[in-house]
Amino acid sequence: MGKELKKKPTKKAPAKSDKSTFFKPAVAQPEKKESGAELKASSIMTMDNYLDNSIQEVEFYFSELAIIRFLDGTELRLGLVDRYMNPPVESVDYRTQYHEYSFFGDAPTGSDLQYRVPGDMPKLTEANKSMPFGELMRMGSESVSFKYDPGCDKILPTVINALTAPQLCNILLDLEAQYIQSFDMSLEMMEAFVLMFASYYGSMSFANEGEALLVNRAARNKSGTLAYQLVQQTDNFLLNKFDELLTSGATGSFVINKVKFSGVELFNQGTELLLHYGGINRLPGGIKGAGKAMHLALEKNIKNLSTSMGLANAKLRVYLVQNSNFRDWLISQGYAEVWRDVVISGVTSFTKVYEKVL
Repeated sequence: MGKELKKKPTKKAPAKSDKSTFFKPAVAQPEKKESGAELKASSIMTMDNYLDNSIQEVEFYFSELAIIRFLDGTELRLGLVDRYMNPPVESVDYRTQYHEYSFFGDAPTGSDLQYRVPGDMPKLTEANKSMPFGELMRMGSESVSFKYDPGCDKILPTVINALTAPQLCNILLDLEAQYIQSFDMSLEMMEAFVLMFASYYGSMSFANEGEALLVNRAARNKSGTLAYQLVQQTDNFLLNKFDELLTSGATGSFVINKVKFSGVELFNQGTELLLHYGGINRLPGGIKGAGKAMHLALEKNIKNLSTSMGLANAKLRVYLVQNSNFRDWLISQGYAEVWRDVVISGVTSFTKVYEKVL
């Protein structure tokens, strides 16, 4: 269902007492209409096996489901939306704060809790204006009943809110805030990657105004922004990797921004700096278009390196191109399709390559 967030209560739940205050299902007490029917709601909510009193940990999934683990090892899968909700729970509202409720209290008879939803006030009439406040507020109020759930061996309210489960609602609010923050950060990171990729596409002709707009936005990025930092990190990584390859003279591979380059070699060829690689793969979790963007990052940085070394030009060569879309894209970027002797795994082969003088 998605990434989970976990939280433990800040206040330790009370341990289960030795007294017989632990509710059991109605079938164990046939003389009563329902478990705990002789108790008021305020008393039920103090029981050791009441929902809010023995929470060990809560896992939160996309504001749709919470898994509540209790100190005795049992757990409850609590749906936060209708499609995941199961009896006896009928509704969940953890966002309305405790102080927003204008009225709540034990029902005059039975074990229900009565309350008024925020903003819902009884209409005064000649007939009721002389009623006691408590009686007036109970007119048309909502009711919560309490039922035993054998699955988790707990007493659950039919309505979960800040009145019936304040500790659980506070935990859910905290977890939701963490989820929203992480989601916002993911969106920011996604946009930053898109802008970073767009900055490497700067020399390309764009298929639509949207792509051109991304490039313009990337061009306006200033130091300190996430996209700018990602560009700098990518460039620095590649320059350091080029230095390693030139120093060692070995064939290597590396991963940058979820893109893997394999069979990478870099060497001087007269007045030309030649970089070639034999494999490019976007890894799981990589953003669409990342492979092309990182290829262009190679172009940019190998060109800059050749200039700093005082060489006439740089050449980028790609071999073992199996993806036809990537092959067509290379050709559209000015890569020539030629046959060259290429050393692959220590064996020289006459191989089709795609190369471009930068």
